[in-house]
Amino acid sequence: MQTVFESSHISFVRVSESLVPDYLAMVNDYDRVGRFLGRGRDPISEEQDRRWVQKKLAEGAPVFSMLEKATGAFIGNIEFMGITDGAGELGIAITAQMQEKGYGTEAIPAMVRYGMDELGLSRVYLKAFPFNARAIHVYEKCGFREYDRTAEDVFMEVVRPAQQKEDALSVLPYTRDRLEDVLSFERRLREEEADWGWVIDDAYIAQVKKSFEGDTFRDALSYLAYLDGQVAGRIDACLIRSHFDGSTKAYLDWICVIKSYRHRGVGQALLERLRQELKARGVDTLIALTAANDEAQRFYKSVPDSCMRDVGIWIDV
Repeated sequence: MQTVFESSHISFVRVSESLVPDYLAMVNDYDRVGRFLGRGRDPISEEQDRRWVQKKLAEGAPVFSMLEKATGAFIGNIEFMGITDGAGELGIAITAQMQEKGYGTEAIPAMVRYGMDELGLSRVYLKAFPFNARAIHVYEKCGFREYDRTAEDVFMEVVRPAQQKEDALSVLPYTRDRLEDVLSFERRLREEEADWGWVIDDAYIAQVKKSFEGDTFRDALSYLAYLDGQVAGRIDACLIRSHFDGSTKAYLDWICVIKSYRHRGVGQALLERLRQELKARGVDTLIALTAANDEAQRFYKSVPDSCMRDVGIWIDV
């Protein structure tokens, strides 16, 4: 089997039907492997696994088997899934016999480098079960940072380091440790435009801090656009779950760019980052109330794959 890339102790090769017995032994080991992959207890058959290998090879999918260089022994599989708009979801499985030998810590950064250098990814994200503390610790050691959490999943990501000049635009999750950056943004927003309906006082700051505690705001998604070393814009949304059709949609609560930074792609970058995350979560519709001013109307009409319909209404409760 030809090595596609390698790390210190691991050869990364294309998946192969010759390794199907190893794949089956790994994924059908429910207690030590399968349950961490979200699989049920029903075993995968040899035929099913061979079809999976054939499909991945036909697609040219970025999925690799990891082999121990010294012995050729099978370590596990690693892959990128759902690549879109420069972002890909990382998945990894390691056999019980090869766990706790440092192979995960070695393989993950190597795969991330491959994704960014060879596939052009700018962001790699993953999901882990909250009870899988060992895996979460490994991901943290590999540079992944938690950006959201639900009762079912921990969401983590690593973003390509800024290699451009200092004024390059980057979009990052709004976490509590970035609150001071946001407060500075809010104050500069009011210096350039006075028409904002709330005051940045101690009560406001306390309320925002509280929103980062517990699970109450677990369905909230917020991102910040940094330009020239400071926040130039922000976007805030939340998930909407409805018994109407059993779907999960998203509501765009706010998108705002400081006046002096408008028309530099900040708003579009924020919206694109939010769309990436919603796609990763299986959400296919983002609903927004559009501001009435002409500048906002022009922005929303420029959004690709969108249409303006229905009428929004604010109802005091």
